[in-house]
Amino acid sequence: MTQIDVGQLYLTNKRILIVGRLKTTSIKLHTISRVIAHKQGIEVGKLTGKSPLLLLKRDADVAAIICRRLLKEA
Repeated sequence: MTQIDVGQLYLTNKRILIVGRLKTTSIKLHTISRVIAHKQGIEVGKLTGKSPLLLLKRDADVAAIICRRLLKEA
């Protein structure tokens, strides 16, 4: 696994936003097929392309729950 960037994770009702030191990345909720919780982060399963693993300092399980709820409501 290669670390690509470090930054802040934001969850909205339309997208997941990763504001990194190098660049900002947005993943629209309607392009996500699943969210898998891991011990240190969440894997965002996209319909197309690579599925990123977002490593979190804390509360990965909470982030996964919020993402799943947002997907249901999207």
